[in-house]
Amino acid sequence: MFEKIIISSEPSSEKNDLTECMKGFRRLGAKKCLLLYCLDPYEGGAKVSSFYQKTLEKYSEKQTVILEGLGYKVETKVEIGEPDDEVNRLARDKGYSLAAVGGTTHSILWEKFLGGMEYKIIRHSKIPTLVVRITELHDDEHLVEKCDITDRILFPTDFSKNSMRAFDLILEMVKAGVKNVSILHVAEKNTGDEVTGDIMDRLQELEAELVKAGVEKVQVEILFGEPSDEIISYAKESDTTLVVMGTQGRGFLQEIFIGSVSHDMVRKSPVSVLLVPAER
Repeated sequence: MFEKIIISSEPSSEKNDLTECMKGFRRLGAKKCLLLYCLDPYEGGAKVSSFYQKTLEKYSEKQTVILEGLGYKVETKVEIGEPDDEVNRLARDKGYSLAAVGGTTHSILWEKFLGGMEYKIIRHSKIPTLVVRITELHDDEHLVEKCDITDRILFPTDFSKNSMRAFDLILEMVKAGVKNVSILHVAEKNTGDEVTGDIMDRLQELEAELVKAGVEKVQVEILFGEPSDEIISYAKESDTTLVVMGTQGRGFLQEIFIGSVSHDMVRKSPVSVLLVPAER
């Protein structure tokens, strides 16, 4: 499933602990991690200085120690170029099946959102992308919440084709050892009882598939209101550790301007999010 993982990050104190959140995926069968550092092609020459090289080496050594301690085989790769292009090339040519990046909760900062390394990967990755939630402390330091992010999974669904691609991935995760899954559908506030009953029937069909796959605990919920708000509230209240959801197929940049659920979750989710891209 996720045998080979790309961890794409930059030498930064706020992302030093990203690797510690990969332990759950190790238990699901992941074996190899590639630490990928992509330098801006317009700044690559300036960045490849002795100071930067030492900073990069120190940072990658720390990440390597953490990952090897979790049982991963680790490689490091430095490229000058666009990170999304490199991630997709590695997925196509080398069989990597998951990209992991760090993310902080924040309002839209256009210069960072449109140009940041993490968001380039999120927008264009052809493989599932794990956005590991980094939380901000009152003293302006940062950390990644150290937990097994595969412990309690939340699957919000609108029953679309791409949402069901995400569900198929969850079935694989359950077969590999995930034990606790919540299924959530957010309906419009004026949804009638008959439609609500039909929705519950569909959710219970998904529940039955998860039970057959070996899950130990399933929660099924219908909420009413704005999807991203309800999903975020439920994630907080239910101690969710990972939201698994599909992204829309029309392209992430277009989603920014229409306020898509997947975009809101990347920006606002209190927990990590695994985004499953549409089939291309």
